[in-house]
Amino acid sequence: MPYGIAGIDVHKKMLAVVVSDVEVEGEYRFERRQLGSNPAHLRLLLEWLLEQGCGRRLDWNDTQQH
Repeated sequence: MPYGIAGIDVHKKMLAVVVSDVEVEGEYRFERRQLGSNPAHLRLLLEWLLEQGCGRRLDWNDTQQH
């Protein structure tokens, strides 16, 4: 079973997403996608993340300066 990790850069109208399976041996392979931020694209993102094995845990890291 894959153990995927994802990084998501969130903007107002766009999400930039990178996913990698960290259970593989050797060098990691990264897959990138760019999606809109509307509800239909968010559903597609959720489906894709679950397919990639990214559904086990969610951590939040806010890098924006407030």
